[in-house]
Amino acid sequence: NDDGSVSCFLSATELLTRTRWETEVNLMKDKAYFTTKTTWHNPTPLMQPYYQWVNGGFQANGDLEFCFPGSNWIGHDGKASAWPIDQNGRNLAFYKQNNFGGSKSYHVVNGVNDFYAAYWHESDFGSVHYSPYGEKLGRKIFLWSQDRSGGIWEDLLTDDDGQYVEFQSGRLFNQAASSSTATPFKHFGFEPYAVDIFTEYWFPVKNTKGVRKANQVGALNVEKDGNKINIYFCPTEKINDNIKIYFDGQFAKEFPLDLKVLENWQISIDNNLNQKLKIIIGDNKLIYSEEDELKVFDRPLQSPDDFDWQSVYGLYLDGLNWTFQNNRINAMKSFEKCLAKDPNYAPALNQMAALYYRRGNFDKAVEFAAKSLSINTYDPEANFIFGLAHKKAENLPNAQDGFAVASLTPSYRNASFIEMCKLFLLKNDMINAKYYANKVLGSNKNDIEGNKLMAVICRKENKFTEAFNHLLTLEETTKLNHFTEVERWLINPGTDSELNISIKSELPHESYLELACWYQEIGDINAAEEVLKSSPDYALVQLNLAYLNYLSGKTAESEKQLQKAVDEPADFVFPFRLEDKKILEWAIEHSDNWKLKYYLGLLHWSFGDHIRARELFSDIQRQPEDPYFYFAKSLLFSGEEGYSPEEDLTIAHNSGYKDWRSYDKLIDYYLRTNQTKKALEFAKEAIRKFPSNNTLKYVYSKCLMAEGQYADARKALMKTIILPSEGARYGRTTYRQACIMESLRLYKRGQYKSAIGLISQSRLWPENLGAGKPYNPDERIEDFLEGKYREKLGQPNIVEKLYHNIIEFTEGKPSGYSSTDYLYVLALKYLKQFDKADDFLNDWEKNKSNNSILEWIKSILNNNFNKSTEIESLINTQTGGTPWDPKYADSEFEIIKIISKTF
Repeated sequence: NDDGSVSCFLSATELLTRTRWETEVNLMKDKAYFTTKTTWHNPTPLMQPYYQWVNGGFQANGDLEFCFPGSNWIGHDGKASAWPIDQNGRNLAFYKQNNFGGSKSYHVVNGVNDFYAAYWHESDFGSVHYSPYGEKLGRKIFLWSQDRSGGIWEDLLTDDDGQYVEFQSGRLFNQAASSSTATPFKHFGFEPYAVDIFTEYWFPVKNTKGVRKANQVGALNVEKDGNKINIYFCPTEKINDNIKIYFDGQFAKEFPLDLKVLENWQISIDNNLNQKLKIIIGDNKLIYSEEDELKVFDRPLQSPDDFDWQSVYGLYLDGLNWTFQNNRINAMKSFEKCLAKDPNYAPALNQMAALYYRRGNFDKAVEFAAKSLSINTYDPEANFIFGLAHKKAENLPNAQDGFAVASLTPSYRNASFIEMCKLFLLKNDMINAKYYANKVLGSNKNDIEGNKLMAVICRKENKFTEAFNHLLTLEETTKLNHFTEVERWLINPGTDSELNISIKSELPHESYLELACWYQEIGDINAAEEVLKSSPDYALVQLNLAYLNYLSGKTAESEKQLQKAVDEPADFVFPFRLEDKKILEWAIEHSDNWKLKYYLGLLHWSFGDHIRARELFSDIQRQPEDPYFYFAKSLLFSGEEGYSPEEDLTIAHNSGYKDWRSYDKLIDYYLRTNQTKKALEFAKEAIRKFPSNNTLKYVYSKCLMAEGQYADARKALMKTIILPSEGARYGRTTYRQACIMESLRLYKRGQYKSAIGLISQSRLWPENLGAGKPYNPDERIEDFLEGKYREKLGQPNIVEKLYHNIIEFTEGKPSGYSSTDYLYVLALKYLKQFDKADDFLNDWEKNKSNNSILEWIKSILNNNFNKSTEIESLINTQTGGTPWDPKYADSEFEIIKIISKTF
């Protein structure tokens, strides 16, 4: 760079949202920091999920302190707790004091949020992150548990420096799970055609004993030691200035600063007790204010308890948050419930219009938008969706009308002008297209879409100098902008007869398709063709070329490309763009190859339209020999009344016998339908054919379990290697169940000592199964069973101790109820604590949590076994979700049922 700095640029398109980000990593020649400047662009006319975090890994050892200003932390669920001192008096800001519980995610809030730091006190060294206030609201600490459940991950690292922690900066306060919707920390949307640009500074600090304040100038620390105050400063740049000290706003002292980069300065001054300290470096280059640091932030951390989520607004808000998570099916369900309560609730009508637009059902989109407009003709959201849907339906006058009215509202003005410009480009009306493109650039001369549109308009008008100026503006904003490469070649191809774009990303064909879609949208068919001709081969690329050649009247070339598309393997072809719908519908009219309906079915499936997807899959019948079609079909039709996947999975197995998945899917079906003998037969065949496949080894152990061959299941598991995956304990769960079930069998045979031995084994955590032992694991089942076995051996003292363990664990665990609490009630009754047992059940009933489990426990305690059997069919025992967004279920219930029937 001209200033002597060096830069590295990275960029990618995020395919889920079709948003594009580019980050410049810049290292100054005379500063201690490097910066990351990110430009994030939503190039679509739709609201997209808003989620952006930057993650850095840091060493955990060395007396690490998390210097994160704030008074609270929130989890993925949005629930708030105290920071840094927790309810047990632990200072969570120190790594060493987090040696309890599981892995942790602290999103620190309610503090000055422009910096955070890590400081290793053993080496008096730190690392600082700074961004201008408000650019990165989120400040997250993630650390693995310090037990073996976290330590097992350390074994996978490529270095030998010990465990690591992650410090993350985000645009929003937390990485919100679905449940965060019920808190103030909801999900968020990225506005149509919006661009966000934010800069972050990363730099070292040394010999400051910690960090209390930091920005791009340097890091400051203040330590009070009785009557003295020690002040430390470490600059990121050469500084020749002064530092001023104030107490309660009154000037006290001034000292000169003449420091090199990272040269430390420190001083000790008298502490004016009970007076607030303030330190200013230079002309407000860095300000530390004790008064500001001690201020209590007023941001609410909890939503009203009486907020009605079943009200019209509550259901609308729920739907909106599902939309921001890209869960369109759940979003539609919530909006439909909202409109059932109030059919004229315009915000929900608008969202329904948008959802139907995303599905490609433009008639329904217009219907909902029109109803909203019948309530308020100036509603900007309704007008904008009205315009988009009519544009896709090729009703351009209505589209223009919708965008024109939407542009009255500032929040929709820029997006509406962009859409108006594109409409006029479709009509080849350069005068009006240029008018609206200039309107966009009038509000922001660097606007990405505005400059792209103007570059095309100037090229079409042969005003190449002006076109190059717009391309230069784009390159200043986004260096890795492939659009500019295309436009430069279109203006001046030189000796290159074919376009050659320097796309280096994974799935490069997707980048070509994005570019081609943009050109098609403005009617520049020639540019779209040139882009696609330079792409690597891919079925959807060839389909697009076939369609474009058809539009251009090149029938022979269109047929050639269409044939080439259907000859391409269907592997890894996943249509997801709205633009694909029209092309695939056209292709189906011109070819009877099954892949085209398959692709269109996948597209509707991605839209959330399962009905249309199933219709298309059904039309294909049994034509394909491709196993992946049948895998997909079995998943798509899962749960549909009258559908059995056995035939489809058998066909998949017979046609894809060389793929281990053909065994895995079929075995899973047989296990789910309790055809355990068949499952085991296929599992044995599978591990003979794929002896090194650990997935199939684990499946084999499950089949042995299902057939009651518990000892063999344990042996198979000990020969299986499962790599750790976050939150997954399935391997160890199966191992534990095998031990417990075998122990119960031995108990029934009167082999009590051998049964106790199996219980001892069930308490182990073999790490080849992908999970390490956590702090204080829940061993209530093991304690209860061992107690029962020792009762038979006449060991009442040990039995009593084991039952006390159950009581102690239950009363010390976090709030919440599960089937294992049945053992707590039994332990209390065994120890004659009947009132305590009754109080626990009454409290559970008042809590209204996991009611079906509570009713089951009551029916068992009352010997009402008919009722307990009815309830059992309603209780879900499958776990799901992710570690940050769990779908709570009762995975222990099956064992608890067996225990209830055994004792």
